[in-house]
Amino acid sequence: MSTQTSDVARTSGRAMGPKTIIKLVATAIVALLVLIVIIQNTEHVDTHVLFWEFNMPRVVLLFLTLVVGFAMGITAAVMYTSPRRR
Repeated sequence: MSTQTSDVARTSGRAMGPKTIIKLVATAIVALLVLIVIIQNTEHVDTHVLFWEFNMPRVVLLFLTLVVGFAMGITAAVMYTSPRRR
């Protein structure tokens, strides 16, 4: 018995197409890069915000900065794409 696709390239009885394989490889590469960033940024840093001082791992600071940036981007997109009321 011979099959067209290997068992590795099969999922739930259907063969994966080239786009699916490219997406899986891209996801794996991004996950590996995120893991490298996390491993390289484990040291603690002092962060001053107005009157407060925080001591946290640098990777947490990077993540918080990412979340704030996304929130600001989404807010700006909603503000500029929503119809203006007069």
